[in-house]
Formats: sequence, C-alpha cells, structure tokens
Amino acid sequence: EEILTKCVNDRTNLLVEHADCIIVLPGGLATLYELFSFIEMKRCHDFDKPIIIYNETGYFDSIFEFLDNKIFTEKFTGKAALRNKFSIAMNPTEVLEILKRYN
Repeated sequence: EEILTKCVNDRTNLLVEHADCIIVLPGGLATLYELFSFIEMKRCHDFDKPIIIYNETGYFDSIFEFLDNKIFTEKFTGKAALRNKFSIAMNPTEVLEILKRYN
C-alpha cells in the first residue's frame, strides 16, 4: 500500500501511529530524521514500540560513534537514557530475536 504524505514529519507520525515496530534501514537524511524522531518520541514516552536499527553493513557505525564520543561524553544526555530506547541488529536473525523479546 502506498500512502502519500505532505512532508516527512507527517510520514513519521503516520508510521508511529500504525507500526507494530520500527526497523530502520540505511537511507538518507529523511531516514536519519525519522530515526532520531522515533528515539526522541520513545524517550519522551510518546511511543513505546521497538525501534531496531539494522546495521549489517556498518552503515550506522559513525552515528553510534558520534553518540558515544560527543553526545554522551559531553553529557548532553546520559547513555542509559538514550541507549535503551533502541536495539541494533546485525542480521535478520537478530531482528527476529529482538522482536520476540517484545511479545
């Protein structure tokens, strides 16, 4: 089913409203916007579904490095406050294992 929205913010809100879980695949700026939006929504208790970052190719490694070396180190947020809001899967089997923990 194709659903057209006016903007990425509308698409993000629609995903949150209808998704059973969020699996983030490598993508562009809109993907990164959505990823951080989902995490922030979960941090603020506006969203309670699993967020899984699929990182088989290491695409998101530099994002994790940035979080570790800047945001956490400079204490803009605590690691525990953010890190437990999402899971990282390195292959499809890990995605399924993470989803089983939420059932």
